[in-house]
Amino acid sequence: MSENLLEIRDLSIAFPAADGEALGVRALSLEVREGEALAVVGESGCGKTLTALAPLALVPKPGRLAGGEVLYGGRRVSELEGAELRRFRGREVAMVFQEPMTSLNPTFSVGYQLGEAVDPEGKLPKRVRAERSVALLREVGVPEPEKRLGVYPHQLSGGLRQRVMIAAALAGEPRLLIADEPTTALDVTVEAQIMDLLEKLRRERGMALMLITHDLGVVAQYAERVVVMYGGMVVEEASVKEIFNAPLHPYTEGLLGSLPKRGRALRPIPGNVPSLGNFPSGCPFRGRCSREVERCAQGLPELAAAKNRKVRCIRVGEDG
Repeated sequence: MSENLLEIRDLSIAFPAADGEALGVRALSLEVREGEALAVVGESGCGKTLTALAPLALVPKPGRLAGGEVLYGGRRVSELEGAELRRFRGREVAMVFQEPMTSLNPTFSVGYQLGEAVDPEGKLPKRVRAERSVALLREVGVPEPEKRLGVYPHQLSGGLRQRVMIAAALAGEPRLLIADEPTTALDVTVEAQIMDLLEKLRRERGMALMLITHDLGVVAQYAERVVVMYGGMVVEEASVKEIFNAPLHPYTEGLLGSLPKRGRALRPIPGNVPSLGNFPSGCPFRGRCSREVERCAQGLPELAAAKNRKVRCIRVGEDG
């Protein structure tokens, strides 16, 4: 089994609330192994993006780390600061954000912004920066990469902008790439192209991929292991095969039941994800769960080992 590259242990992220603080992530633990493709899935509001930002020490203000730790290669990320933290972001862990139009600066050319990623300290000759930028654009499948250096983000399609963002993320040759909903707002054909690209790059570069998504179709095709989040915490963790063939947590079952399937009506999960700080006592899925019983309100279930995976549900193993 591969060694753990990234470990998140009992992580909690808090935000100010009317009655004190509300937790967006609660006692969350997961690991990313060397070279693997891990998917973190769940509905909007489940804490996926906060979890993705934590390894880069990018938790948005006024949020704060309220507990736990993030370890990379055995070292606490919280110990990194200044130039060391800046080098860590990019050379060890890099991120592709949801919407490239909000991540790329509309007032600077693609070449300028990619050059900043290639040479953040400004030590390379201009010619070398341009050559490396072109090589990255070519690697991620941007046609006529030399010509693209002079264009601006608004002159590119959504798919090409995302490829530029991936190129920038790869500039530091990271060992872990975090992709937060990398195909948002892209059509189905372009989505498949971007995901095929990420998978190709992962295998060729030997890097790990942490994929943040709500799209279980993408998970089935590109991930090896899955962490299911709800209410800011992990509710199930298993291999892709185990998750799709035999989900144990009712929330995971609900997500799979919401997938289109020939010959079967969609089975949407009733209700909505509660707002931050308004989750019910006991199990966070209580109120939406088809298997709920009275004792589900009597305390937060532990994330326990069950059938070669981890699951947070007191009813696992019961009949019916």
